[in-house]
Amino acid sequence: LKFDFRNGPLRRKYDGTKYALKTVETLLYELSVTGAEDTEESEAKRAKISLLDDSELEGIRARVEHRDELREKLIKKSRDGQKAAKQAIYALHRGDQARALKLLTQCE
Repeated sequence: LKFDFRNGPLRRKYDGTKYALKTVETLLYELSVTGAEDTEESEAKRAKISLLDDSELEGIRARVEHRDELREKLIKKSRDGQKAAKQAIYALHRGDQARALKLLTQCE
């Protein structure tokens, strides 16, 4: 692999991210200087947002944890399948067709 750090796509992505971050920091600074977030309306909106039932929050938390658990299981199965496929290819290179077939059935 060759990396072109001067004008390559990685450098362009980095520069774009850097300039976007600079723009956001400048905007936040200007808002803090003008006092835009110290209004009574914004405080009232924050109070309304924070008035959620604990049961609703627990339900959301349980769904997110369940989703994360399913995601982790899927990632592990995917990695195990990739590992078995890789080992099957190596077994075929060595001429061990029986082991390769066994590993390929594990992939499914």
